[in-house]
Amino acid sequence: MKTTYNYFDSIQKDLINFLCQNNDIKASTAEELHDKLFYTSVTGNTPDYYTTAAAAAENIKGNNILLSAALESMGCTIDEAKNYGPQLCDVVIRCFLLEKVIKNTVTFLAAA
Repeated sequence: MKTTYNYFDSIQKDLINFLCQNNDIKASTAEELHDKLFYTSVTGNTPDYYTTAAAAAENIKGNNILLSAALESMGCTIDEAKNYGPQLCDVVIRCFLLEKVIKNTVTFLAAA
């Protein structure tokens, strides 16, 4: 049985990898870091998606509540989002969770 894709863990891993590879990024607050990462491979919010449409569709399966919350935060419905395809829906979730992941990761790393 396949488990539901864990967006939080995936984004956190991508965030840490991105920061390790781009150690010149300067940000004094979580909000500044969010702004610097919003249009990067961490969210996939780039002209070239970070994943394929098939992989994005798999990621979304079982995450309908999360997708609904992410879309609602942007003033969009699931019915409207269906027109945009799975890759955009996947990116919407990643953008929606980015701030929470950053704050959690910074807290975790500060305590380490």
